[in-house]
Amino acid sequence: MKIIVITVWMLILAAWDIKCKKLPLSLLGVGMAYGVFGFVLMIAEKGIISFSALLGAVGAGVLLVALAFLTGMVGYADGVVVIVIGLLAGYRHVTAMLCMALLLASVYSAGLLIFKKAKRHTQIPFLPFLLAGWIFALLLCGGALW
Repeated sequence: MKIIVITVWMLILAAWDIKCKKLPLSLLGVGMAYGVFGFVLMIAEKGIISFSALLGAVGAGVLLVALAFLTGMVGYADGVVVIVIGLLAGYRHVTAMLCMALLLASVYSAGLLIFKKAKRHTQIPFLPFLLAGWIFALLLCGGALW
């Protein structure tokens, strides 16, 4: 069930990112609340804190949010999405998702540059690549989260 909720949430965000290039805080807030609730529920069920989830959220997500604030080259919403995925899925899924998303985004960006459809600082929506990376991570790491 968790995988379906995450995937639908990311589908909505990806479509919104493509269309508007800006994500509503309400949609990000709902996802963040779901991620924190799922993390707390996991602690209550298992009686332990998942360091995999913390590493996934803190390691990758906070890094992206920090890059957004420091450089402005990354959207903070991308970092929030990675934090939510990290809390709910753990570092293995986040690492696989980010690697595939970055690979796909770089190939897409290179194509835009080669065919002169964009310049060096042209912004592209990253959430569609995160969604593709998420699906890849599910196939690679399996559907079992944590």
